[in-house]
Amino acid sequence: MYVGYVDFPPKPLQEGDDDESAHQYTDQPKIIRYIGANKGHRFMIGQTVGLEAGVTGKVFDAPPVQDAPPDGEPVPSPPSMAVYIASVV
Repeated sequence: MYVGYVDFPPKPLQEGDDDESAHQYTDQPKIIRYIGANKGHRFMIGQTVGLEAGVTGKVFDAPPVQDAPPDGEPVPSPPSMAVYIASVV
């Protein structure tokens, strides 16, 4: 298991940069940067991958919009955003 977040690729700051996003390449596609992992996946910490690469990016997809239930019916729980892959080769 590993944990990551989505952001634009980082870029070095230059003297005089005062733009809020000066530290990011906002003209490039977003990436997933891994910041935590269990013992078996520690090699992932600090690694990055394109948001569209593989299946990991699917976790960050927006959940499907659900119609409101008819009056008096309970609101259904949102679907899980977890992606489980039983065997990775």
